[in-house]
Amino acid sequence: MLTVTTPAGIAQAASLKVVAPFTREEAEAIIERLYQKLTGLTRIYACYFEFAYFSGLRPGEQMALRWEEVGFKTRSVHVCRIVVKGKVEGEDQELPACAAQ
Repeated sequence: MLTVTTPAGIAQAASLKVVAPFTREEAEAIIERLYQKLTGLTRIYACYFEFAYFSGLRPGEQMALRWEEVGFKTRSVHVCRIVVKGKVEGEDQELPACAAQ
């Protein structure tokens, strides 16, 4: 389970709000196919879509994430900014990170 902390400081389990255009089986099949077909540097797209599906983040939230906001040990991310119309909006948008995990 991935925990997402919003700008208001409210921790939410990503699985509380389920918006699933694909079933879990369909998503896993798509992601597996991406890992099979993509090679070299393009394989990063398989990782992107896997994270996108299982985290439940909006695309703009995911694009605005910084490595410092990803807690690998805690399996959590801190969402504090978003990309809107190509521009970053949110806390400390000019700083290296808005919250270290």
